[in-house]
Amino acid sequence: MLGLFGIFGRSPHLRELERRLHQLDLHPRLLTDALKLTAMKLVMQTHGPSPSDAALHRTAELLAYCVLGETTFSLQNGAELAEAVDRRIRLALDASESLDAELILLTVYAGVIHPSVVEGYGIEVEGSQPS
Repeated sequence: MLGLFGIFGRSPHLRELERRLHQLDLHPRLLTDALKLTAMKLVMQTHGPSPSDAALHRTAELLAYCVLGETTFSLQNGAELAEAVDRRIRLALDASESLDAELILLTVYAGVIHPSVVEGYGIEVEGSQPS
């Protein structure tokens, strides 16, 4: 995914995910490489070794929404897209065993999920202590 120790550069899929994040007004450097690589691993487990551009875009949408929060995401990307991602989050939290649910959980464990998203959706992680 990263090439051989970064010698050959980042994988095309990772670069595309970063480009999609940037398009959604989330600078890719705000997310650790570990988070982006884990997200890519989850996407590839679901969509195979060559995920479509649409799959990468949907992944970027969800990550950006979780990190930026609904208000900022909506202002930067439009209310229609924010509502679509909101529906995906609600479905993911009900299903709990989907790619979207795993990506949401990834942002929680990485500590990058926006507090308004945690509060707005009542996201709790079993075994976590309230702060």
